Amino acid sequence: MINFLRVQWLAIIAILLGTFGLASAYNVNRPETTLEVVRQICVDGDQGEQGLQGEPGEPGEPGICGPEGDEGPAGPQGEVGPRGATGAQGEQGVQGPQGIQGDVGARGPTGATGPEGPAAAEVSYTVGGGTIGGTAPTFTGTPLFYGSSIRNGDLVFVRVHVNFDNITNFGSGQYYVTLPYPSKYSATIRGGYITDTSKAAHYAISGEVEAGETRLTLWYLSGGEDEPFEDGNPRNLQTTDEFHIAGSYIAEAQ
Repeated sequence: MINFLRVQWLAIIAILLGTFGLASAYNVNRPETTLEVVRQICVDGDQGEQGLQGEPGEPGEPGICGPEGDEGPAGPQGEVGPRGATGAQGEQGVQGPQGIQGDVGARGPTGATGPEGPAAAEVSYTVGGGTIGGTAPTFTGTPLFYGSSIRNGDLVFVRVHVNFDNITNFGSGQYYVTLPYPSKYSATIRGGYITDTSKAAHYAISGEVEAGETRLTLWYLSGGEDEPFEDGNPRNLQTTDEFHIAGSYIAEAQ
């Protein structure tokens, strides 16, 4: 393509030079200049064919980004959506400290005294007894067990007396007697003693009862430790002997 254009230009220059020589030979005084002749040739000549388009060049580097524009106005607020379901309740927090206690209010008037209730009276009851973990004692006729109590509300005072006059065999194992009412709590009754009539001696004993029970187990007080009361401990019992025990305890509510 370049060679073709070069040839075309050379042809035009040759024509211009020939034309200029003819003008000089035959018409020296003609005012037309070489530029005008060239203009006439360029204007009057036929337009040449358009050359082939060249290959596109490499894209140029992007230009510098312009300054950021001002922020536009905020759009209108959308409608409030429907309320979601209530979430699960969280764990309860730690309880705070207790507040200051208020002043005690004024005491109301004392009511009228009610009628006096009947006085507590001593009543007899049938005393049971025997041994634990051994052979039961035997008697001639009915055992000589005697008992009575006084109850004031749930407070009970009890007294038990056992006479050995009609016993034929003292049996084996720890002795016990029964109370008139079940005990509300486990309790101990300390007011007891064995009488050795032959020596006019006394041996201290106590009784223990479990909550909800009426069985009072008997113990011999030996030094600093209680031992089961049984024949041979604290002595070999005789028909002339006897024992007593008395004391208070709280009975179960009636």
